[in-house]
Amino acid sequence: MNLFIFHLLVSFLLPSPFKKGEKLIFDVSYGFLPLGILKMEIIGRDTLRGRDVYVLRMTAETRGMGALFTVADTIYSYISSDSMYTLKYEKKLKEGHFRDSLVINYFPDSGFALYSKGKKKEKLLKGAIDPLGLYYLIRRLDINPGDTITVPYHVDRRNKQVHIFVRGVKKCGYNGVKTKCYDLIPDLDGGIIKGGGKAEILISYDSLRLPITFSSRLYFGTLKAKLIEYIPSSDAKLKE
Repeated sequence: MNLFIFHLLVSFLLPSPFKKGEKLIFDVSYGFLPLGILKMEIIGRDTLRGRDVYVLRMTAETRGMGALFTVADTIYSYISSDSMYTLKYEKKLKEGHFRDSLVINYFPDSGFALYSKGKKKEKLLKGAIDPLGLYYLIRRLDINPGDTITVPYHVDRRNKQVHIFVRGVKKCGYNGVKTKCYDLIPDLDGGIIKGGGKAEILISYDSLRLPITFSSRLYFGTLKAKLIEYIPSSDAKLKE
């Protein structure tokens, strides 16, 4: 299935494999060097501008060798539960002595995004998703090996059509649990893991569609986030 115009094909979304309370914890490393912990979680459901939304949160903290340069970033994403469009995106960055915060309100029906800084409107692609929401959107797409998925994307005043190639299915696992994964190659600068090189996402080949790893190749080595703990919102279990 080629999704050239994603917003016309929301009917291809699978039933949501995630609910309020789900938490994913990743170990982040650069080659053999541990850098820190990244957490992705669904902290609730809410109503935003009359639409039901998932409230997503991502936190990243340096540990070990990564503590030499302290990072404590938090990102929130509010995505509509039916269409998986982003309606709001917030980020709070603490990286060394650098501090920054930003709120972007997405108005997908009107075709613009409103930024908190300068209160400036920016053009918005129809159905655009943000960096954090993208990972949850992927988990709901009906994909098959050989597919190329095209998803509208917007963040930091940039619009992009992200193309994700489903390279195939390969063996994977986490914490000794063996399974199979979809092997996805997005033309994105790493998404949450920003490395500037070729990115790869492994999504479990089951109804949960868990992101097992996502990585970005650098000139020397690979920056990688690997799932080390899955806390479900129900009694769901990862299938072997």
